[in-house]
Amino acid sequence: MRRYHVDTPADRLRIAHSHFDHKHVVADPNVALPIPHFRDLVAEGVIGRLHPWTYSFMGYLPEPRQLIAESAPIVARRLAAEGVDAAFLTPC
Repeated sequence: MRRYHVDTPADRLRIAHSHFDHKHVVADPNVALPIPHFRDLVAEGVIGRLHPWTYSFMGYLPEPRQLIAESAPIVARRLAAEGVDAAFLTPC
């Protein structure tokens, strides 16, 4: 699990695994992490605000037990404790 600030420039983010074709994410990082789109929704008043931190999990998990039993519940509890009402999940 990795955590980074929503203001992290897209050119500082990397895909850490090679189990899928990266060309679409390289062409448009919003495919994997649509932070600018969510900023637009905030500006339009559609959603209230963005949580300042984003969490990332390794996308290729042939054995997801640790994610299901440990990592995801840790993040869910942390976000709930910080008042987050909803989360957006992307597949890569």
